[in-house]
Amino acid sequence: METSQLIFITGGARSGKSSFAEQLAYQYQKQKDSEKLLYIACGVSSDKEMESRIALHQEDRSKQSTYWETIEKPYALHEVVKTIPDLSICVLDCITTLLSNELYYRPQARESIISDIITGVKGIVRKCSIFIVVSNEVTESVPIQSDIVLAYQQMLGMIHQQLVKESNQAIHMNFGIPLVMKGRE
Repeated sequence: METSQLIFITGGARSGKSSFAEQLAYQYQKQKDSEKLLYIACGVSSDKEMESRIALHQEDRSKQSTYWETIEKPYALHEVVKTIPDLSICVLDCITTLLSNELYYRPQARESIISDIITGVKGIVRKCSIFIVVSNEVTESVPIQSDIVLAYQQMLGMIHQQLVKESNQAIHMNFGIPLVMKGRE
């Protein structure tokens, strides 16, 4: 059986991460010629901006010449593992939103959220042939003097480090340009 691959993509807001992840998944699907494309959407339509961003992502996927099955999972990622078809190609968008949602829906579970997210990612990796995980880079700026924002940045940084350690490839998007930080180009 083919070894599963984890590809981690991060970068600043509007750096082209999601589009690149979707294009990469589509390219892998064309090479494999039979794998199912899945999109795990973590966004919640909570305001006009999020509604607009979700609609834009849906429109981008609909323009491709292949069908994307979308799984909406704003939290408790581990629950989706059993629904992932074997050897599918999957994109998760995005870890920053997933972490925010986890903190909102389970504020008392702060200690277990990081391990729960990593456990969910590892479970999905075992099912997929390719699992592309997208995240935002919000830890590069000076930490804000807010305990909750600082805690969020620290948690996200820990998740990013673990994902990069587990990944076959880590890519940092900068101005729409993928910079391969780990793995092959």
